[in-house]
Amino acid sequence: MPGIELRSGGEPFRCVYDPPATLGSRVCLIVQSGQAGPIDEPTTENRLYERLGLRLSRHGAGTIRFEMQHRADRHLAASPAEFAERVRRLESVLAAPDLQPLLPRTVLLGASLGADVVLAALSSKRAANIRLAGLVLIGCVIEAPVRLRARVGAAAFVYGAGDYVAYVDAAGNQTAPRRPADYAPATLRRLAGVDAAAKLHILDGLGHTLAPCVEMQRAPDPVPLLTRLVLRTCAGHASPDGDHRVGWNGETPNSALERSA
Repeated sequence: MPGIELRSGGEPFRCVYDPPATLGSRVCLIVQSGQAGPIDEPTTENRLYERLGLRLSRHGAGTIRFEMQHRADRHLAASPAEFAERVRRLESVLAAPDLQPLLPRTVLLGASLGADVVLAALSSKRAANIRLAGLVLIGCVIEAPVRLRARVGAAAFVYGAGDYVAYVDAAGNQTAPRRPADYAPATLRRLAGVDAAAKLHILDGLGHTLAPCVEMQRAPDPVPLLTRLVLRTCAGHASPDGDHRVGWNGETPNSALERSA
């Protein structure tokens, strides 16, 4: 599947497979956020996926990326129609004949809106016959319980420590922003249908979709942690290190983040 054309609702879209540099059958299927743009556009998020793909390739894992429907204003929330089309495109990729033999060793990596798309596709009745190694969900917030219909081995939730979330109350007032350490445990508790307990990882110095925080002169690199999560999950193992906070260059400092989920 070096480069193939798939269809969703009759509309063609591009799907690109970057094979591993060494022998291997592990796959990371990337579902981008609503702000990433075309996969060839040099956005911060796309560059993150390119660097992750290069690192995974050296460890025997390929990556798959596919085009999403163009959005005129990426700063606005996706409409229900746009979201439904993204789900249909992911379902088309998962149904591609070339990918079928690799699904049990495939990890779905979804960021923000892409994480929501992953959960919607895998909780559908149409996903009942899908078996995946696991999920890596970046900046994902689950507001209501979700039960996956697909068979999923493991799940890891990854957040930038600066990825704050706020809400608007009934009176129209914004609530105080909450840190991932405060809101993420509830998200983990709301996900059901994963074989192993979900794991939580928070990366210092990064914000939403693991973009560097603007006040950081030297941002940490999330690629080493993402690489480890994908490779361990592809191999059929959840991350053995448990939940932790990650510092510079993806290295784990001595102190661990306790999870209350």
